[in-house]
Amino acid sequence: MNINSINMFVFILLSLLLTGCATSYQPHAYSGGYSEKKLSENVYRVSFSGNGYTPLKRATNLSLLRTAEVTIEAGYNYFVLLDESTSIDRSSSVTTPVTTTLTYGNGYGTATSFGGQSIPISKPSRSNTFQVFIEEPENVRSYNAQTVLRNLTERYRIKLTKPRFGYYPSNEFPIDLEYQGDGVYVERVVAGSPVELAGLIAGDVILSINSVNIKNPKSLRKLIRNIPESQKEVQMEVLRGVDKKVLPIILN
Repeated sequence: MNINSINMFVFILLSLLLTGCATSYQPHAYSGGYSEKKLSENVYRVSFSGNGYTPLKRATNLSLLRTAEVTIEAGYNYFVLLDESTSIDRSSSVTTPVTTTLTYGNGYGTATSFGGQSIPISKPSRSNTFQVFIEEPENVRSYNAQTVLRNLTERYRIKLTKPRFGYYPSNEFPIDLEYQGDGVYVERVVAGSPVELAGLIAGDVILSINSVNIKNPKSLRKLIRNIPESQKEVQMEVLRGVDKKVLPIILN
């Protein structure tokens, strides 16, 4: 086997390994993933960053998948891309192993070394800024969120998990809200989620779960993490305007 053949073999092997370890469709973690931010009432930004094993096309499509998912979670049906940006991080590389072959002839040995090439690793990132709509907007290219979700989950064989609660808390109360005590302000709820089915709406303040008072988003997250998977119902007390309500939440 000559050096060119060996280099080609190494390249193919690395390509197969890289494809198999591409960043999954997941919230952003050490190996990459998606994140999102609400910019205004109906405008959001979604980003997806991949590791060195993630092709740019995959990062692009998974950012679009998250865009569709956020659209649906917010209670909308269509989205329009306002801005798309791509970046590639090439700051790291991998070095192929060095192999030495000894060839003997006429009483002498010849050492031939190959490998040791530095192969750059590209880490793609993709961001979408988009506006969401209930009805399909006219005179502008728009996407049906349900269609995008269905096509891309089938293409990448992604099984989306249903949210156990399905709310998006705010880290602080709106300045114009009369109530400024303990609790967590609900910014929005996920369509079809357990909390929406129980009657929770944006603007509610979560006061307690199972009679355990909630001080802030951190205490709420901790309380939810400690709810056993076997428990299928909780009682959530909320403040809506000046009225308190208890909502029975049937968990996924």
